[in-house]
Amino acid sequence: MVSTISTTLNVTRYTENGSIQTKIRIKLPDHIPLEKLAPTIQPFVDLKFPPAKYRVCVGSPITPTVTTGASKYDPSVAGGLKINIDESLAQYYKDYRRYHGKAPTTAAASESSLSTVDKYAYDHKNNKAVTFTESTVTVGPAQFKFNRTLRVPDNAKSYALPPGLGTFPVAKARDYAAKLPEHIKERGGYIMPLFQREALWMSINGGHCAIKISVGGINAITGGKRDKKPPNGVQDYVVGGPGNQPWLDGIATEPGVVRQFVAMKLGHGYTIEEQLSSTTDGGIQIDVFPSLIDVVRFSRVDEKGDLDLDKSPRELNLKRKEEIVMASKEIPLKTLRDVIRYAEKEPVLDVFYRDGREPMTITVKTLTGKSIVIQVESSDTIDDVKCKVQDREDYNIQRESVVMLIMRLRGGGLGNPLEDGRMGIAAGGKITQDIYQDQNSPIVYDDENPYRVFIHTVSTVADIISTVVQRRPPKAKGLMVGPAEGQGALARLYFQWLRSRKITL
Repeated sequence: MVSTISTTLNVTRYTENGSIQTKIRIKLPDHIPLEKLAPTIQPFVDLKFPPAKYRVCVGSPITPTVTTGASKYDPSVAGGLKINIDESLAQYYKDYRRYHGKAPTTAAASESSLSTVDKYAYDHKNNKAVTFTESTVTVGPAQFKFNRTLRVPDNAKSYALPPGLGTFPVAKARDYAAKLPEHIKERGGYIMPLFQREALWMSINGGHCAIKISVGGINAITGGKRDKKPPNGVQDYVVGGPGNQPWLDGIATEPGVVRQFVAMKLGHGYTIEEQLSSTTDGGIQIDVFPSLIDVVRFSRVDEKGDLDLDKSPRELNLKRKEEIVMASKEIPLKTLRDVIRYAEKEPVLDVFYRDGREPMTITVKTLTGKSIVIQVESSDTIDDVKCKVQDREDYNIQRESVVMLIMRLRGGGLGNPLEDGRMGIAAGGKITQDIYQDQNSPIVYDDENPYRVFIHTVSTVADIISTVVQRRPPKAKGLMVGPAEGQGALARLYFQWLRSRKITL
């Protein structure tokens, strides 16, 4: 037998003379997706119009009420959802998610991916076009490129950030598991070959998050030991996301001093970890803590603008018994069963349809390049259009959401040598490196959903990497640019540019 739920329909009919609102109370099946309820609803609303003309969406979102008592996360209990006036919105969401069994699993910790794309440049010296491959490692919401660059002099001067000369080749460790030593197979992650004394920097893109970057177990931001714990008030991380940290070029070796990342073979005492902790782990370790900013949003009822997640209702001047709206990507309301479980024990649906001519259609192009065709009415507001896009793509679009196109322009001892080809990171010359201050409280980061990855830096002449990159020396004299022909062309192009402007290094 089909389970049904008594539901209120707020029906809006658009006509040439304006809109007409009515309210209907009916029983609807609780398991059918909302976008497929139109044929069931149509006989109760208006038989003259086919179901294809109807649009159905949730009219009773997740709306906790401010209270001076304890927070509540079950809409079916007396009084419904409650948020304590002194609890931050981010903490309420974490507790709400945990109560409903929606907390992320530990499996997310190993989720990462590698993508490559072919790039093109023109070599004027040899009068030919060359290609090279750009590699991107995605860790949770963050994206990283490991770039070759000029090595700045190691003297008393502090230098501006040098340019990029293409990315290093990166390979998945599991693709070469049969040939890898145990210490790499156990950690998994990725393999990145470097020449000794080659300089690198990391470009950072993607969604909002906190990123802890360590080299050989030494935190690159503080120079202290790697800490896998979530952010706790001390900014030992960079902030990822639009408008935040675009790149990282070096490690803090002492207060106010940042030195360039330079590859060196482990076991000779040159690397940062050997000098600070006497270890030989090598590699680059990345810990990513997603921000809830990209997951959940709170707003006042019938008001524009998002509320700050790191603030409490009292700090936001919300009063007792005032309702706020919570919308989450992790808890989509797709059926009436979802509505009564997560939002409201007496669900409400908004139903829209139009008489007269067929509505207009518009095409929305997403950031991934996908095109979506949606129907719109001449009377639709921006919020109506956002709702329609949300229905199609499950984006968490709120009032005053902004889609931005962003362009980023980059300025111009002895130990026991290891024979397994592992490389570490040494501190090179001094550079000017800004660390963007986090404008949010650490409470906004998802401490239950970290992503971690190990980038194994190895010598290009090591046996374990022979199938990942060819054993060829750098092409540009005095510049470590790697084995790929395209990278050598980039180096020559850069030197031509320097000479044309009479710049010497």
